[in-house]
Amino acid sequence: MWQSSISIANEYPSAVEQLTKSLEQIQGLYCAQARTATRTIYQIACKDGDLLYVKSLVDNAVCDCILTRFKFRFLNAAAKGARRTPALCALMSSLLYYDSERERTVILAALDELYEYSVEGVVYFRLKALVEAWREVADMTRSLLHTEYTDADLYSVALYMLGSREGDVSLFISDAKDLLITNANEGNMVEIVPLYDDPVLDAIHTIIAQGAKEVIVSGKQIDRRLLEALENLVRIKVL
Repeated sequence: MWQSSISIANEYPSAVEQLTKSLEQIQGLYCAQARTATRTIYQIACKDGDLLYVKSLVDNAVCDCILTRFKFRFLNAAAKGARRTPALCALMSSLLYYDSERERTVILAALDELYEYSVEGVVYFRLKALVEAWREVADMTRSLLHTEYTDADLYSVALYMLGSREGDVSLFISDAKDLLITNANEGNMVEIVPLYDDPVLDAIHTIIAQGAKEVIVSGKQIDRRLLEALENLVRIKVL
């Protein structure tokens, strides 16, 4: 029986929520969660025969948490005080996923050496080069946001940052009671990533995260802010 532990500071509540959900979904992983005054701790275990498979999924769950929550934390600090518009969301999301495949490789290599994890310890001690790069991007973003920019400027930068992404993902959006997004290529539902306290901004971020090149919209009740953002980012078809 393989056993390990993961801990993360409670000052990162969205990261704790994401990591908890991810670990709960790993088949073959036994996970017990405890919370102290300052940290959330996961005692994890699996059968020896499942170790390679389970540890790979655990490493990917931690990696996703770092790339989504911790990187976003650095970038989001650059937008402090700026109005949360769809254009700004598009910019921040494009920066979040720029170079993400290379960053994923770096993070997974660092995690592969570990059997016990302190998530922020990994970020600030094992990923110093990445953190420095994120700070540089945040500084450049802060400089941009201190100019007299327009929404068109933000969309232009976002499209430039997304230009190197491969694939031709098509998404389908329907205006049911809750906004639903389906990957039209694969036929599966897409989980909307909650980064903002605004369903439209979360939808824009999720669409960018999926690497969408085309979005098919069904219904007439889709929020106008979302439609305007899509018109600036992807090919759009309205049914």
